[in-house]
Amino acid sequence: MINSAKSDVPKGTKEWLKRYLPKNERNIVFTHVPFDTQPIRRFIMDTDPRKNMTKYVQSHAPDLFDEQIQQQVDFVFTGHLHFTGLIKEAKTEHHFIGMGITPVNHNKGYTARCYMVNIDDKIEYRVVE
Repeated sequence: MINSAKSDVPKGTKEWLKRYLPKNERNIVFTHVPFDTQPIRRFIMDTDPRKNMTKYVQSHAPDLFDEQIQQQVDFVFTGHLHFTGLIKEAKTEHHFIGMGITPVNHNKGYTARCYMVNIDDKIEYRVVE
């Protein structure tokens, strides 16, 4: 899991990933804001050209998802965009999960809609309300 609030990541994240991502194993990364790569930028702009790339990708960490890390990551799950999608970049599948907060009962406030991921040679999304 990568803390990517405000389009940045903690200092040393890239080195940490290089050191601790197991080689020759299935690796999954969860991050709030999508990585800053050209295919991801194109996908976002094609889907919603009003999105500000400074805010909607990890613009303060543009080289985080370099070739070495990319070769070790099979799946990336990310929210923040408020729309769904999938792009493949080399061996990595980037899954964009449309998350949101949905009003259930005005007297009781709000409940979050969460997506659970089950990987067993396939990927399933489940909504928990």
